[in-house]
Amino acid sequence: MTDSRSFLSFPDMIVNPDYLSLLQSLGLETADAVYRFKGGIPVKQVRQRSIVRIDRFPEKDAPPLPPLYLKRHVATTPTLGEWIGGMRGHGFSPGMSEFRAICDFRDHSLPAPVPVAAGEHRLFGYNYESFLITQGLEPFVSLETLIRHYPERLSENVKKPVLMAVADLARKMHDAGFNHLDFNADHVMVGPDLEQGRIVLNLLDFQRIDRNRTMRFRWRIKTMAELFYSMPDPVFNDEDRKFMLECYLGHPVRGRWDRFLLKWMMAKARRIGRHTEKIFFRQKKS
Repeated sequence: MTDSRSFLSFPDMIVNPDYLSLLQSLGLETADAVYRFKGGIPVKQVRQRSIVRIDRFPEKDAPPLPPLYLKRHVATTPTLGEWIGGMRGHGFSPGMSEFRAICDFRDHSLPAPVPVAAGEHRLFGYNYESFLITQGLEPFVSLETLIRHYPERLSENVKKPVLMAVADLARKMHDAGFNHLDFNADHVMVGPDLEQGRIVLNLLDFQRIDRNRTMRFRWRIKTMAELFYSMPDPVFNDEDRKFMLECYLGHPVRGRWDRFLLKWMMAKARRIGRHTEKIFFRQKKS
């Protein structure tokens, strides 16, 4: 694992030294070249940002290489959180903020993609464009993909180890002083050795990370509710969700307080569901 302190600094750009030669071979050794890059396979395009996949082709008979993912953000004025992060040296833009969050997770032995490069460039006024390049997590797949398309892989003898691993990751993350605000089945990535009983997890999308430890009690409510909502019936049921909370707490749900917490999380999960349905309805209508 490359120490985040060893990254190389270039104008408007920092680079993981392990990937410098690869970026040079792709013509991505400068920030300007990254912003102008026209290659790759489009993955996502919204008003604020775009993501492209850059495939890497190994030598003959060599194992497959994970692709790179390039996320580029259009010029925006920093949010309050980004201003604070910028004053602390974390960058004034979404690309640099996410890069720093990934490095922070990895520095605390928490799973995150390998950061390859990131940069930001100040344009007119206080508007910054930015980018982030990470190594892909293939052959990991999202827990949501397993639930929706391969539920047979989550058999009874696999479900509990998965629930334990997810709960353990959430607890370690909170203990380290971070809360991934989109910690759900879509962003929890599961390794390929699931059926062999080797549960390895990783995470995606580090744009929204809360470091305010005073909110730690609310972190557990929000995180568990997000997980409860995104791990629906019939693959997971209320007993499974209760078991996951018990793994997080480190003891069985017992007493009025524990039961109250569980009901609170279940209720919040239902509110998340109603809110999400309203958003989908508005998007479909528009």
